[in-house]
Amino acid sequence: MMPISKRDRSKGFSLLEILVTIMILSIGLMGVVSLQLKGAESTNGAYFRSQATFIADELAERMHVNHVAVSNNSYFDIKVTPSGEYCIANRPEPFCESEKSSVAKSCNTAEMAAFDIFRAACDISERLPAGALAVTCEKNPLDENRCIDGYPYSITVSWSEVDDGKAAPSDVTIKVQP
Repeated sequence: MMPISKRDRSKGFSLLEILVTIMILSIGLMGVVSLQLKGAESTNGAYFRSQATFIADELAERMHVNHVAVSNNSYFDIKVTPSGEYCIANRPEPFCESEKSSVAKSCNTAEMAAFDIFRAACDISERLPAGALAVTCEKNPLDENRCIDGYPYSITVSWSEVDDGKAAPSDVTIKVQP
């Protein structure tokens, strides 16, 4: 019998080398997966923030155009809680926007303000998870049911998003001088 040389014994990998390689590879892949998840959360957060900003800006523009309703406090102390039911239960009449088969109704400034809030609330419920809307102003010390003329309004759109696997509240607040 021929003796086995060192050279012949060193061919191939040992089971231990293969296990160590698999372990290192799996740790690296888990890191890549966690980066992908964090990236997806960040993308969703940016999307929700941009949607909230668009909705708040649109409501601010509507308030700026409807200055008479602002002066009459039609946008005073608005709070819409997270619920898709708001769009069903609070549909304004007259409906100040044309629909599929009908023409927009003629609306006065107060009706237009109610429609503006309805439109913003429905956009929030369609685009943001657990979305809510609040329109506030500096209250008049002589009349708590009125805003101080000339002071800015705050429009806050809030929602719930996922941060590190947990639900986290987020919001966007803009100030508008109608």
